[in-house]
Amino acid sequence: MRDKSVYNWYLKFLKTLQQINDLFNINILKLLFYALFPTLFIYYIYLSVIVPLSRKKLLNKAIEDGHVIVAKKVKTINRTGTTEDHFTANLKYGVYKYEYNGKKYKLRTNSHREPPMEVKVYFRTKPSRAKLRDEFGALENMFWYIYFVIIIIFIIFGIGK
Repeated sequence: MRDKSVYNWYLKFLKTLQQINDLFNINILKLLFYALFPTLFIYYIYLSVIVPLSRKKLLNKAIEDGHVIVAKKVKTINRTGTTEDHFTANLKYGVYKYEYNGKKYKLRTNSHREPPMEVKVYFRTKPSRAKLRDEFGALENMFWYIYFVIIIIFIIFGIGK
């Protein structure tokens, strides 16, 4: 019974793709060629080259600007559970408080080990968005906004009639 419902869903999916193709005159294979494969390639380059360089640059700038704060641990939250693969997962969340220019902020981190009593947190412009050294600069980049505009242009001009 379940196999038949999956088969029906697949037929509806194929029919929907055909309707999209007929309505917009879009070939799905061209869409994959112009959007998916370049996206995977550029994402690999982004993760292996751009992210490490931009993180290092942002971290050095935060240190130069004095945007480094020592946060003190307020409490530790232990979470134990079982994953889908029936492995036991022990996560420890550290809740930290720090103060910058008279305002108090909170930071929550997770780890498999016991969180330290004090950590250094870094921020670029907003102290409320402070992160640990390993997490700093992960999404502070305009690269993806520019990239998605380029991909949309490729799709519009590459998949015409």
